[in-house]
Amino acid sequence: LDRMAGGPSVLDNAETMAQIQAIGAGNQVWGFGSFFADLVPEGAPPPVAMDLVAALERVTFRMRLESGVTARMTGTFTTADTATRAGDLLRGFLALGMMGSADRPDVVELLSGVQVQNAEAAVEIDFTASQELLDRLAESVVSDLSESPFE
Repeated sequence: LDRMAGGPSVLDNAETMAQIQAIGAGNQVWGFGSFFADLVPEGAPPPVAMDLVAALERVTFRMRLESGVTARMTGTFTTADTATRAGDLLRGFLALGMMGSADRPDVVELLSGVQVQNAEAAVEIDFTASQELLDRLAESVVSDLSESPFE
Protein backbone atom coordinates (compact mmCIF):
# COMPACT_ATOMS: atom_id res chain seq x y z
CA LEU A 1 0.00 0.00 0.00
CA ASP A 2 2.84 2.38 0.73
CA ARG A 3 4.08 2.01 -2.86
CA MET A 4 0.60 2.69 -4.24
CA ALA A 5 0.52 5.97 -2.33
CA GLY A 6 3.65 7.04 -4.18
CA GLY A 7 5.49 7.88 -1.00
CA PRO A 8 8.64 6.39 0.48
CA SER A 9 8.61 2.64 0.86
CA VAL A 10 8.43 0.91 4.23
CA LEU A 11 11.30 -1.21 2.88
CA ASP A 12 13.53 1.87 3.09
CA ASN A 13 12.74 2.44 6.79
CA ALA A 14 15.24 0.39 8.82
CA GLU A 15 13.41 0.90 12.14
CA THR A 16 10.11 -0.28 10.71
CA MET A 17 11.69 -3.26 8.99
CA ALA A 18 13.44 -4.29 12.24
CA GLN A 19 10.09 -4.23 14.05
CA ILE A 20 8.45 -6.32 11.32
CA GLN A 21 11.31 -8.84 11.26
CA ALA A 22 11.08 -9.19 15.05
CA ILE A 23 7.54 -10.56 14.67
CA GLY A 24 8.99 -13.92 13.66
CA ALA A 25 7.90 -16.73 11.41
CA GLY A 26 4.88 -18.89 12.08
CA ASN A 27 2.43 -16.14 13.05
CA GLN A 28 -0.63 -16.49 10.85
CA VAL A 29 -1.91 -13.00 11.72
CA TRP A 30 0.33 -10.01 12.25
CA GLY A 31 0.46 -6.28 11.83
CA PHE A 32 2.64 -3.29 12.48
CA GLY A 33 1.95 0.39 12.27
CA SER A 34 2.43 3.84 13.56
CA PHE A 35 -0.29 5.06 15.83
CA PHE A 36 -1.92 8.46 15.58
CA ALA A 37 -4.14 9.65 18.42
CA ASP A 38 -6.32 11.59 16.00
CA LEU A 39 -7.58 8.23 14.65
CA VAL A 40 -9.30 7.53 17.99
CA PRO A 41 -12.99 8.53 18.04
CA GLU A 42 -13.90 11.31 20.45
CA GLY A 43 -15.04 9.94 23.82
CA ALA A 44 -13.06 6.72 23.46
CA PRO A 45 -10.99 6.08 25.47
CA PRO A 46 -12.09 7.82 28.63
CA PRO A 47 -10.36 11.15 29.33
CA VAL A 48 -8.19 9.56 32.04
CA ALA A 49 -6.45 7.48 29.36
CA MET A 50 -6.33 10.00 26.52
CA ASP A 51 -2.81 11.20 27.44
CA LEU A 52 -1.66 7.56 27.23
CA VAL A 53 -3.21 7.17 23.80
CA ALA A 54 -1.62 10.43 22.64
CA ALA A 55 1.80 9.09 23.71
CA LEU A 56 1.42 5.78 21.82
CA GLU A 57 3.77 5.76 18.83
CA ARG A 58 3.75 2.25 17.35
CA VAL A 59 1.86 -0.99 17.71
CA THR A 60 2.85 -4.49 16.65
CA PHE A 61 0.58 -7.51 16.79
CA ARG A 62 1.16 -11.18 16.12
CA MET A 63 -1.01 -14.22 16.62
CA ARG A 64 -0.72 -17.98 16.19
CA LEU A 65 -3.81 -20.12 15.78
CA GLU A 66 -2.59 -23.60 16.60
CA SER A 67 -4.62 -25.61 19.13
CA GLY A 68 -5.83 -22.38 20.66
CA VAL A 69 -4.61 -18.82 20.44
CA THR A 70 -1.25 -17.31 21.30
CA ALA A 71 -0.90 -13.58 20.69
CA ARG A 72 1.33 -10.65 21.59
CA MET A 73 0.62 -6.97 21.16
CA THR A 74 3.34 -4.43 21.85
CA GLY A 75 2.68 -0.73 22.19
CA THR A 76 5.65 1.61 22.09
CA PHE A 77 5.20 4.92 23.89
CA THR A 78 7.10 8.20 23.84
CA THR A 79 8.48 7.63 27.37
CA ALA A 80 9.05 4.75 29.79
CA ASP A 81 6.92 6.57 32.39
CA THR A 82 3.95 6.65 30.03
CA ALA A 83 4.43 2.96 29.21
CA THR A 84 4.52 2.14 32.94
CA ARG A 85 1.28 4.04 33.55
CA ALA A 86 -0.38 2.30 30.59
CA GLY A 87 0.75 -1.12 31.85
CA ASP A 88 -0.52 -0.34 35.36
CA LEU A 89 -3.89 0.74 33.95
CA LEU A 90 -4.22 -2.44 31.88
CA ARG A 91 -3.27 -4.64 34.86
CA GLY A 92 -5.90 -2.82 36.93
CA PHE A 93 -8.59 -3.47 34.31
CA LEU A 94 -7.64 -7.15 34.25
CA ALA A 95 -7.86 -7.39 38.04
CA LEU A 96 -11.30 -5.75 38.02
CA GLY A 97 -12.44 -8.11 35.26
CA MET A 98 -11.28 -11.14 37.23
CA MET A 99 -12.99 -9.93 40.41
CA GLY A 100 -16.21 -9.24 38.51
CA SER A 101 -16.11 -12.69 36.91
CA ALA A 102 -15.38 -14.71 40.05
CA ASP A 103 -18.54 -16.78 39.51
CA ARG A 104 -17.53 -17.65 35.91
CA PRO A 105 -14.39 -19.83 36.08
CA ASP A 106 -13.97 -20.00 32.31
CA VAL A 107 -13.88 -16.20 32.07
CA VAL A 108 -11.37 -16.04 34.94
CA GLU A 109 -9.23 -18.62 33.13
CA LEU A 110 -9.47 -16.57 29.92
CA LEU A 111 -8.42 -13.39 31.73
CA SER A 112 -5.62 -15.29 33.47
CA GLY A 113 -4.21 -15.94 30.02
CA VAL A 114 -3.49 -12.22 29.64
CA GLN A 115 -0.12 -11.01 30.89
CA VAL A 116 0.96 -7.38 30.78
CA GLN A 117 4.66 -6.53 31.06
CA ASN A 118 6.60 -3.31 30.73
CA ALA A 119 9.85 -3.18 28.79
CA GLU A 120 11.40 0.30 28.81
CA ALA A 121 9.06 2.52 26.75
CA ALA A 122 6.87 -0.40 25.67
CA VAL A 123 3.97 -2.42 27.02
CA GLU A 124 3.78 -6.06 25.96
CA ILE A 125 0.48 -7.86 26.25
CA ASP A 126 0.68 -11.64 25.88
CA PHE A 127 -2.46 -13.74 25.54
CA THR A 128 -2.85 -17.51 25.48
CA ALA A 129 -6.00 -19.59 25.47
CA SER A 130 -6.30 -23.30 24.83
CA GLN A 131 -8.68 -24.65 22.22
CA GLU A 132 -10.52 -26.46 25.02
CA LEU A 133 -11.15 -23.19 26.87
CA LEU A 134 -12.29 -21.43 23.69
CA ASP A 135 -14.69 -24.31 22.95
CA ARG A 136 -16.14 -24.14 26.48
CA LEU A 137 -16.62 -20.39 26.19
CA ALA A 138 -18.29 -20.74 22.79
CA GLU A 139 -20.67 -23.37 24.20
CA SER A 140 -21.45 -21.09 27.13
CA VAL A 141 -22.26 -18.16 24.84
CA VAL A 142 -24.54 -20.32 22.67
CA SER A 143 -26.25 -21.63 25.81
CA ASP A 144 -26.70 -18.11 27.19
CA LEU A 145 -28.17 -16.93 23.90
CA SER A 146 -30.61 -19.84 23.72
CA GLU A 147 -31.86 -18.98 27.23
CA SER A 148 -32.38 -15.32 26.34
CA PRO A 149 -35.62 -13.79 27.71
CA PHE A 150 -35.95 -11.74 24.51
CA GLU A 151 -37.09 -14.60 22.30
